[in-house]
Amino acid sequence: MSDKKVTMELSDLQLETIKNLFGHNDWEIKILMTLLALKTDNNEEDEDDDQPGFVIQQDPSQVECRYCFYKPCITDEQNRQMWWHGQSEVPHQRNSSLRKEHYKRFWTMLLHRGAWNDDRYIVMKSDAKTRDHRTQRFDWHKRDIMPKCVVTLVRCWFPNPGGFTYMGHMWE
Repeated sequence: MSDKKVTMELSDLQLETIKNLFGHNDWEIKILMTLLALKTDNNEEDEDDDQPGFVIQQDPSQVECRYCFYKPCITDEQNRQMWWHGQSEVPHQRNSSLRKEHYKRFWTMLLHRGAWNDDRYIVMKSDAKTRDHRTQRFDWHKRDIMPKCVVTLVRCWFPNPGGFTYMGHMWE
C-alpha cells in the first residue's frame, strides 16, 4: 500500500485523539507541524496563499506598471506562468467563470509580490470604498481591486460575446 499525505488543521485534543488511534492500532504516523497562514492587514487569512511570507522581489531595471505598481507589469512575459493562455478563446457567456479562476491566480501572483500592501494601492482601494455607499459602515467581504492590466489581459483571453457587457468590480 502506498503512503498517503494528509494535511489537517487540528486542535490539541484532536491531534492527541489521532495519535491514540494510531497507537492503538500499531500504525505508523509522521507528524509535521507547519505554521498557520499569515494574517493580512485586515486580520483575514490569505486563503490562496500556499507559501505564507513568500515575496518575489521587483526588478528595479524594469519600468513600473501604472496599474499594478509592479516592475515589470504583472502581465509581462517575464512573469509568464504555465497556466497562461497563448491565444483568445471563443467569445462565450460562460467565459466569466474561466475569467474568475484566472483572476484568483493573478490575485495570488500579486500577493506574492506584495502588491496588495503597496501604499498607492491601499489609497486607491480606500478611495474606491468611500465612493460605494454600501461599505460606509461595514466591510462584509474581503475584496481587492484587480489592476486594469490584469483585467484587460484576462478579458482578452476569455471574451464575452458581442452585446454582453462585462460585470466589472462593485467599487468601479
